[in-house]
Amino acid sequence: MSDAHRIERSACEWVVRYPLTPAEEAERNAWVAADERHAGALLRAEAAWHLLGDAAPELSAEPTADAAPPRSRSRRWWLALPAAAAAVALALIAPWQEGGDRMATQAGEIRRVPLADGSVTLIDGGSELVVDLRPRERHVTLVRGEAWFDVQRDEQRPFVLDAGRAQVQVLGTEFAVERMGGSVRVSVTEGTVSAWSTATPGVRQVLHVGQSALFPASGEAPTIITEPDAVERRLAWRQGTIALSGETLYEAALRFNRYNRQQLVIEGAALRRQQLVGLFRIGDPQGFARDAATLLDARVEVDGDTIRLREKDLPNP
Repeated sequence: MSDAHRIERSACEWVVRYPLTPAEEAERNAWVAADERHAGALLRAEAAWHLLGDAAPELSAEPTADAAPPRSRSRRWWLALPAAAAAVALALIAPWQEGGDRMATQAGEIRRVPLADGSVTLIDGGSELVVDLRPRERHVTLVRGEAWFDVQRDEQRPFVLDAGRAQVQVLGTEFAVERMGGSVRVSVTEGTVSAWSTATPGVRQVLHVGQSALFPASGEAPTIITEPDAVERRLAWRQGTIALSGETLYEAALRFNRYNRQQLVIEGAALRRQQLVGLFRIGDPQGFARDAATLLDARVEVDGDTIRLREKDLPNP
């Protein structure tokens, strides 16, 4: 158990001992004075206990004629409610657990998740992230895929996102981060963000609304693009569509494969590099494959859960 966890747990133990005797009060005051973190932990524990206080009596037993004095009854009430005790400890400690909360979406699943700090994240299909809300920093790791964040402003606790090749820091704004094929794209839909490459942490880019930064897999400096319309197109998945405006067929296939059991496979280097423009429904990979084949003079082969797009003159394997 970390030091922070021990402090929070000790604060919970002090709260459930109320009312205190004079000797216990002196002991609690000495505990608070021993560490500057103790006072804040005690306040948080008291707040959490207050929230549980209204519901707890409904779960306690009816008093009997030989009921114990109020102080003893209070202690028995706590012992009779282990779920409430766990709830207090969890409410205080869970957001700061080492390692954080892991969230993952399956293909075709788009999940909206409210975070404990008041922020909201929309997680794209086939994505995974870890949220670790620490006392002095809100830290999120995007393991794979893409997520959009509406970050509650908190100037005392910066929101830091780790996407491997790229890092992002905000105080409160809206932005999206995507990991795809070794590269990372950061897009801003409201406010500003500070972004930098892991390879050069001292060189930071300030991105404004409508801007995006592409951090290439090669580790080179990011490319900054100012195209508000392009940012909205890339985030069309929030409305159940995929909007393409010059992306390669290979990139489009990667996007579709996040959402569908049927997976697109592009065969032929030249075909992979072909660019597309259009708006397509996320859940219709076969329809997309037929449209792409018509536009690019390719052929489609469907074999169970695999949809192959092949150059017409490419021989069968």
